[in-house]
Amino acid sequence: MQPDKPNLKNRLQQQDILLLPGIYDALSAVLAETEGLEAAFLSGSAVAFTQLGRPDVGLLTLTEMSAICARITDRVNLPIVVDVDSGFGNALHTSRTVREFERAGAAAIQIEDQIPIKPANALTTRTLISIDAMRDKIKTAVDARKKENMLVSARSDSPFVEDLSQTLERAAAYRDSGADIIFIEGLKTIEAVEKVVAVAEGLPVFYNLIQKDSEIQTIQQLSNIAVSGVILPTAVSLPVANTLRNCFKALVAEPNSNDSSRPMTLSDLNSVLGLPEMLEYYNDISA
Repeated sequence: MQPDKPNLKNRLQQQDILLLPGIYDALSAVLAETEGLEAAFLSGSAVAFTQLGRPDVGLLTLTEMSAICARITDRVNLPIVVDVDSGFGNALHTSRTVREFERAGAAAIQIEDQIPIKPANALTTRTLISIDAMRDKIKTAVDARKKENMLVSARSDSPFVEDLSQTLERAAAYRDSGADIIFIEGLKTIEAVEKVVAVAEGLPVFYNLIQKDSEIQTIQQLSNIAVSGVILPTAVSLPVANTLRNCFKALVAEPNSNDSSRPMTLSDLNSVLGLPEMLEYYNDISA
């Protein structure tokens, strides 16, 4: 019998910063757990890259993401924070989204304040919904959940299109609407993040450590200013894509190479994935 999943809410109260690497399937989740990660982020971009072979431009659906989440949570005991984009629609859609991911075993969902459907020629813009519309989504999400331990993370992309005072206004509004976590995407200075932490008034604050032109480049910098969690959405998928490309290049160059020349053998992978335990269990019940 699998033990109860660790409580994400309790973990976020600890002083040590929580690392949330971007996973995309059961294999990446198993390997994250095997290597001692405490939680993981089911990244929309990583799933788009690996499952659709497309960029992250909002093509994923609620049912696709919830099905992947369910397969992951069935296999590992890690708390999984799930990127649900805009909640897959308006406040009513968000209500259904919460219930689907609660059933799929998510520890938290992350809802953003970008518009749900973007013009086809402007898929990478950061157009925002109103503060009131996002408030409604957060309140609906909080009301829809049946388990207190399923957290709601409110993400804002305000820094891309608004000034810091407007960003902080959004953070405060999302806090007051019942969000459990505040996540502001695109902040590039320690001072700005410190102000968000202050506005959060004790709520956990997440940060996406992906901005190349930011003065924030290390996890220690974020830990020093009381950020609770660091999302690393492409820390896994980009190296995996590079490894796959190199593997295919090598295969084309030397088609007769075998498993023994590779860093991880099939035997190694089967061991990580639990084949010995599965065979032992079957032998026991068949005896």
